[in-house]
Amino acid sequence: QIPKSFGDMTSLLELDVGDNMLTGNIPTEFGELPNLGELYMNKNRLNGTLPDEIFGIGSLKILCLSNNTLTGTISDKIEGLSNLRELLLDGNFISGTIPEVLGNLKKLSSLKILYLNNNTLTGTISNKIEGLSNLEKLELRDNFISGTIPEVLGNLKKLKVASFQGNKITGMMPATVCSGKEMKNDNLESLTCDCLGDRPKVSCTCCTKCF
Repeated sequence: QIPKSFGDMTSLLELDVGDNMLTGNIPTEFGELPNLGELYMNKNRLNGTLPDEIFGIGSLKILCLSNNTLTGTISDKIEGLSNLRELLLDGNFISGTIPEVLGNLKKLSSLKILYLNNNTLTGTISNKIEGLSNLEKLELRDNFISGTIPEVLGNLKKLKVASFQGNKITGMMPATVCSGKEMKNDNLESLTCDCLGDRPKVSCTCCTKCF
């Protein structure tokens, strides 16, 4: 398990305990690390929910919890991570919807990488995602997200990678993203969704790969 005593290291700037066989919950004591900038706990066997205390570390720039067995939902308190650049929660069992506060322009505009793929997320993709104006990588594949891909996706001009396949998403890739076979965003390098076959769930004329 991760020792609770880590919470006593108030001068700690970076903590990497990734790629071990750690079990148990994420200690709430991490919320007592006011200077922590990077936290890596990926590739372990951590379980339980995401403690609200971790969303109170305003100095945090990278939060990597990929490939564990975390459950529960993503709290709206995540907007407290006002300096966050990378949020990697992929490969868990996180449920619920994508919090609309993630698109809070004033508080999370620094976010560049958002990995929520391979979880059990439901609900739709909110138009509020437009607030993530600096987003470069958006991975939402392999969840239970429904609805359509919002037109505001085309307003994320810095976006390089976006994946939507393996969900319940239907409809068309917005015209704000695709202009025939061409992408309207010159920065977009990889765009994938369930667009394969004669009757695809999503119609996409400019996707780089269909599933």
